[in-house]
Amino acid sequence: MGDTVKEKIIARRYAKGLFELALESGELEQLEADMTLIDSTAKRVPKFIHALEDERISPAKRLAAADAISRALGLGDFARNAILLMLQRKRIAALDLVARDVIARILSRRRLTRARANVADASLANDTKRRIEDILGKTLKLKVTCEVAVEPELIGGFVVRVGDMRYDASVAGELQRMRQRLLNAET
Repeated sequence: MGDTVKEKIIARRYAKGLFELALESGELEQLEADMTLIDSTAKRVPKFIHALEDERISPAKRLAAADAISRALGLGDFARNAILLMLQRKRIAALDLVARDVIARILSRRRLTRARANVADASLANDTKRRIEDILGKTLKLKVTCEVAVEPELIGGFVVRVGDMRYDASVAGELQRMRQRLLNAET
């Protein structure tokens, strides 16, 4: 589950190439389904990527395992070949980032985007979801779908993520910012 700057750059390059190949060949829907499956698998089973990175296992066995897993998941040729190529080039750590980037590119092409919101109060989740979708949709001029999760430690308010952008309108976030301002004022 990669998150370094280097892995993000690598992921963008692979995602762009995959996206363009799928677009040219009319395979965007298959690629989207594959990348969604890879992303959800990486979230549910983080050891999936770590096992493929494990250099104690011979490269041939890791390639065979990756190919078998790809086929068992029913991945299309583009996704399967991308996994094998990334594994051969020791870039497999960025697989989850590639999947998310490809999905974002496909949604952008369709004039869609996804947002993730964390709210403090479960009773406000549906209203917050609707408002975020409306406001972001008008602002970004895209159709926005928002996933909402309840996070009581926010105390109040919400945190929204759209792509790499994060907007924190939570009480916990404001308290943290106040604490930081006070610490900075002391120095």
